[in-house]
Amino acid sequence: NLREQKINFYTYGEKFKPQPLYIKSQYIGDGYPNYDDQFRFDEKLSSFDWLDLSDFGLPSDELSELLDEHGIQLQDFKIKES
Repeated sequence: NLREQKINFYTYGEKFKPQPLYIKSQYIGDGYPNYDDQFRFDEKLSSFDWLDLSDFGLPSDELSELLDEHGIQLQDFKIKES
């Protein structure tokens, strides 16, 4: 609340699933640490036609399930396909 210069924090608990930030390279500048790695990671993740990242994308648990189904592991900025 800018007028009153205070911040309200909310805890939603189990009601709402955590939401990852997809395609982070769109929100950071090219001078940001690891920008190039992030950009390549985002391009590779976006290339999967079975993964819909439109709107807000999938919650974390649904993304994990889908990646497991397709034999894909994410580690740092690397996407490993088995």
